[in-house]
Amino acid sequence: MNKNKFSFWVAIFADSLIYTFDSNFTPISTFGYRGREMINKPEVLSTFQIFGEKYVQSRKENGFYNGINYIEETDILFRTYQKGSETGGGLQIYKQSVLIGDLDVPDGFKILGYIYPYYYATCGIDEDNERIVIYKFKI
Repeated sequence: MNKNKFSFWVAIFADSLIYTFDSNFTPISTFGYRGREMINKPEVLSTFQIFGEKYVQSRKENGFYNGINYIEETDILFRTYQKGSETGGGLQIYKQSVLIGDLDVPDGFKILGYIYPYYYATCGIDEDNERIVIYKFKI
């Protein structure tokens, strides 16, 4: 790949696909699988008003994708999601567009980064208990 060119990934909250674009915003490819225990119930929504009414309910019942993070050093792409009608989330792990793992993770799980040899993640700040939980793991 030309050093002046780069690519980036886009994940849409209701779409199981991950889209790859080049630096000119030209679509290159798609890949991805639906998260475990997510419900895929497509509906035709004819107006923005109907969309607005269904949006919150659909996310809660069906689940949604909520994060994407690429770690260049290891060529790993993480995508996080919340499961539908269930507590807990999921973490998908892709290597060169191939799904190599789909794991259960706590609600709000977010990848922070990578410092050899560990990946780091958190679920945010627990202000009530004055705690910040950091997860570290290897692949």
